[in-house]
Amino acid sequence: MSRIAAAALLVAVGLGIGLWLGITPESRAAVEENWQRAGDSLARIQIDLDLGPGSAGSAPAENEGNNDSAQTQQPSPLAPLARMIQDLWEATQQLWSSLVARVAAAG
Repeated sequence: MSRIAAAALLVAVGLGIGLWLGITPESRAAVEENWQRAGDSLARIQIDLDLGPGSAGSAPAENEGNNDSAQTQQPSPLAPLARMIQDLWEATQQLWSSLVARVAAAG
């Protein structure tokens, strides 16, 4: 199969899936719900990033016995990014499971 034929096949399959998701009311509602959750997760991550490290809703724990700054651990600046990636991965898995279930039910 040539590259052009493979590209045309992928475009046709993508177009078919897109139309099916856009036209079928149940699948469209599921996609919109997943998209909304992903948007909410991104907004939450952006707010956390704007507030800075250590402001995820809890005050940092006070070290009563030892105030040495070398022993206090700062939260990782990549924690919000890791949480965003996890949320997006879970939304992708749910979308895929939903699509597979709908295709199995339709077939």
